[in-house]
Amino acid sequence: MKAKKLVHLLLGTALLLGIGTGWAKQAQFPTKPIQVIVPMAPGGASDLTARAMEKLAKKYLGQPLVIVNKAGASGVIGYNELINSRKDGYTLGLSAANMLLQPLYGITPNNYGELTEPICQAVFNPVAVSVLADSPIKSIDDLVKYAQANPGKIKYAYSNVGSLPHILSGMFVKETKVKMGPVPFATGAESTIAFLGGNVQLLFSSLVEVKNHAKDGKVRILAVSSASRMPDLSDIPTLKECKINAEATAWFGICAPAGIPKDVKAKLVDGFKKIVMDPEFKKTVENIGFYVEYLGPEESAAKWKNEVKEFAQAIKESGIGEELKRQAGKK
Repeated sequence: MKAKKLVHLLLGTALLLGIGTGWAKQAQFPTKPIQVIVPMAPGGASDLTARAMEKLAKKYLGQPLVIVNKAGASGVIGYNELINSRKDGYTLGLSAANMLLQPLYGITPNNYGELTEPICQAVFNPVAVSVLADSPIKSIDDLVKYAQANPGKIKYAYSNVGSLPHILSGMFVKETKVKMGPVPFATGAESTIAFLGGNVQLLFSSLVEVKNHAKDGKVRILAVSSASRMPDLSDIPTLKECKINAEATAWFGICAPAGIPKDVKAKLVDGFKKIVMDPEFKKTVENIGFYVEYLGPEESAAKWKNEVKEFAQAIKESGIGEELKRQAGKK
């Protein structure tokens, strides 16, 4: 009888030690470097955001981040690798508004908004509506009145069919009911060069593309697409202040494959929040031209859900979806 009790005691102790060891292993996460898939080429906005986080990872996560660029198919290649990776917290992705758009365009059958879960949002950058500094158009109201009086005379540029600047231009035209001529370009740099050269009269672009030109006196930014004015450009109104119901901002954050362990997620959320709130991170991204805006996982999830609805409506009403289909048919 005593022998049986001793065996039970030893088994119980072993089980407790085993469980304790399991807890200890979980508590140690992360025990190795964390890979972050950036679904764009090196040197772009998403890549620079990830590398700004990389500098502070060891300090707040205890392990370094390994940035892996997986460019191609407008982010689809990188996001597909992310959703098919192990759900252990050691493979993350750089989230962006782009990941919500691709399924809406039919570019991929994978709904990344459901197949991934947000860890945080880190930065954002609004779309700017700009004219050259010597333009007689001084405001959004001037622009609308001129376009109404001169249908089709204004040519406007944007980068990439289906991009946020393109979506915002569609929202703008729908809201104002003006007729203007769209001129798409492959990249933001190309559309900005054409605009600065006077080949088009109006530009819808990421604010970062025109901010320095505005400060140099070459460009007049009429409005931005954010919910509120930018702190360093407080004299520039938002489109909503100009009574144009159009809001769309580029943003970047961190996401994981849906279904990672809760305790692992909690550690990632805590670590990345500290990274984003660090003054060094803020300084780095502001030098790039972005704005820090931290959103936790719940706030980010709500934002994703809301944006999918808004993007779907804007794509349908602006005809962008049909335009993409026509382009695909030409290839």
